[in-house]
Amino acid sequence: MKKTIIKTAVITFAALIVACVTVFLIVSAVSPKTIGKIYYNLGMKSSAVRQYELQYENKGHAFSDLVDLTDIAISVGDEEKIARYGKTLAVDFKSKLKELSQREENSYGRNLYDFYATRTVEAAYRSAAPEKLGECVKIAVQTTEKYDSDSSLKFVVNLSVGNKDKNLAVCVYALFTKGEMNNISEGKEELAADMQKLDDTFGILQQSNNY
Repeated sequence: MKKTIIKTAVITFAALIVACVTVFLIVSAVSPKTIGKIYYNLGMKSSAVRQYELQYENKGHAFSDLVDLTDIAISVGDEEKIARYGKTLAVDFKSKLKELSQREENSYGRNLYDFYATRTVEAAYRSAAPEKLGECVKIAVQTTEKYDSDSSLKFVVNLSVGNKDKNLAVCVYALFTKGEMNNISEGKEELAADMQKLDDTFGILQQSNNY
């Protein structure tokens, strides 16, 4: 009798495990983001980001999923993922992100679009190889329409000065002299002044012709 009870208990426990695994796999397939939330709450940050990434990649590349993916990457500090998906969000989905920015206040106390753009540029800078610094500058130019203290391009300028990064400054100045920033609609005088500041600080006028 006792053996029968133990055997029944073992079978029941095994069945529960199988059921839980089955439910987990079904939920993971249907809504990876749900599993990502569980992983995040458990402190499994990389696994959480991966589930959000699967949600975006396998469920139609929805804008809302891209925002969630970028948010979770920012939350856990995954610079490579922030740079990759933040660029998609701020450049490829620029219009939708600006619409979202107009509808919602950003909890970071800044314009939502400028926040994502700047954080993307920062991540691109942190994760880029030295020869790829120009990529973060190009993203900054693509995401700046008004050159002011909150713009991603202003952030890059300040970053180059603050970090004494001459290579970054040269990349910025080169795009300026090539007319890549002509589409910036506001703040052009401040932009020109900052470019002069970069030249005065780093002496890059001649070097920029090599980029």
